Amino acid sequence: RWVAAHVQDPAVPDERVGILDLDTGLSEFLVVTQGRCEFTRAVPIGWARLQEDAEKWGSKLVEEVLTSVDLYRHGEHEAQPPELARLVLLGPEAMTGPLVDRLGAMKMPVQQVDPMAGLPVAPPAPPECPPSVTALLGAGETVAPPLANFAPTELTVHHALEERGRDLAWLGMLLVATMTLLSCLF
Repeated sequence: RWVAAHVQDPAVPDERVGILDLDTGLSEFLVVTQGRCEFTRAVPIGWARLQEDAEKWGSKLVEEVLTSVDLYRHGEHEAQPPELARLVLLGPEAMTGPLVDRLGAMKMPVQQVDPMAGLPVAPPAPPECPPSVTALLGAGETVAPPLANFAPTELTVHHALEERGRDLAWLGMLLVATMTLLSCLF
C-alpha cells in the first residue's frame, strides 16, 4: 500500500516501477505494478559497503541492478517483455544521491524517495539526560518476560544449562540421601 500511495502514479495504473530498497547490509530489488509485487531479488550490497569503497561497490551495485532488470525482463511474461517506466531508490538522500548518476545509464528515469521523510520524529534527548543503557539491559532482568529479548542465544542456552545442572545436582543429592536412609532402615 505504501508503494501504491508514494511511488506509483495513479494516472498510469499499469505502470511498472523498479524499486531498489537500499538497506544497511542487503538491498532488495522489486518490480511493482498496480500495488502488487511482480518480481523480487535480493542484492547482496548495502549502503555499509558503499561507505567502505563507493567506487568499487557502487559499480557492483549497478551491475546487480542491471542483472535484476534483465532477469525480470526475461522471466515468465508474454511474448513482449514489459518495460520498466522508472527506477525508484528508497533510502535517505545522503545514501541514494551518489547512485542516481550511476543508475542514470540505464536509460530510464531514476527517482529518489526517502520513506522516512515526513514521519514525525521525537526531539533528541537533552544533553544532560543521556539515554540509559542500564535501563534497557535491566528490562531483561524483570520477573515478567521481556517484550524484546536482546540477549544472545548462546547466553540464553548457557543460563538454561547452568539451571539444569543445578537441578540435576539436587536430584542426585536427594537420591543419595534417600538410598542412605533406606539402607539404614533395612
